[in-house]
Amino acid sequence: MIEALLILFGFILAFIPNWLDRKRKIRSHWRAIRSEISLIGKKGRAYLEHGVKAPLYRFPCKTYDTSYEMLLTEGAILEEEVLVIETFYDLAKDINRGLDQIQGYRSDKDSKEFDAEFQRNLLKVKELIVGTSDAEALLNSAVSLVNKKCDLKLIQY
Repeated sequence: MIEALLILFGFILAFIPNWLDRKRKIRSHWRAIRSEISLIGKKGRAYLEHGVKAPLYRFPCKTYDTSYEMLLTEGAILEEEVLVIETFYDLAKDINRGLDQIQGYRSDKDSKEFDAEFQRNLLKVKELIVGTSDAEALLNSAVSLVNKKCDLKLIQY
């Protein structure tokens, strides 16, 4: 009987390092997304403040592309949280496409399309960073969600 309990105890002890490693990985992915969202916020505020129509930078989405899939696979994100993160990053990627469009128009002589694309992008950046009269800024929602996830204790992941 004691031997069976010791074997069972050994199996449980062997499981714990993998379990803790999984929890640490989930926390690391959330922290990486938090850093990327912070950088997107800084670049968005710079875009609004400086008024450069075709800056050289783009909003980073690499961490989202790698970490988000892992978080979904691990079940570390709830359905309502999916909506917040995906809405935020979809708009960031839309802005990047708009910046690419503006860059393309920059070499053309047609300033109407250049200005129109800039105005469209400006509205998107405002929705992302400042919010609209109807809704809170997507940045605030994303930061709030990710901070909540990063503040969880390791055992809660």
